[in-house]
Amino acid sequence: MTSYGIIPVDRIQKRLIESKTAAESRDVEIYAILARQYAEEMNDYNMMVQATRLYFDARRKTTELVIPYISHGGDPRSHAATLADFSITKQEWNRRQKEYNVSDEKAHEYFDNCIAKGWNPSIAGVLKYADGKQSLDPQYETCTCSHCGNVHRRFLP
Repeated sequence: MTSYGIIPVDRIQKRLIESKTAAESRDVEIYAILARQYAEEMNDYNMMVQATRLYFDARRKTTELVIPYISHGGDPRSHAATLADFSITKQEWNRRQKEYNVSDEKAHEYFDNCIAKGWNPSIAGVLKYADGKQSLDPQYETCTCSHCGNVHRRFLP
């Protein structure tokens, strides 16, 4: 820890690499999201992007570590776990599975393009980009304001 009690992103990343259980990777998720919030408060764009990527990777690793334990309607006497055992809701599990299925190549491409354009990356943005629903070159329309007469750009979703 630094004198401020903030764990550097590279040390959080090391914890992710070393994590062997879902509980350990969930802890990394928490550290990564806190690092992102800290970076935003400090107006440190590069740290914010690194922390967001680390958060995304930690969520994927947690999902990877949980998958083998989840019961899928098998023998009820088996010792398989349920989502509730991992404090994961069905809605969150569905989203985590989508995140898990994003290829590393697509994720790298998304984060690299966000850096190149100075955009704030997000998990939702990664998912939209991977599904082809979001272009990294946004479309916009121009319109002339009837009140002030200025031309404004409106980005299309």
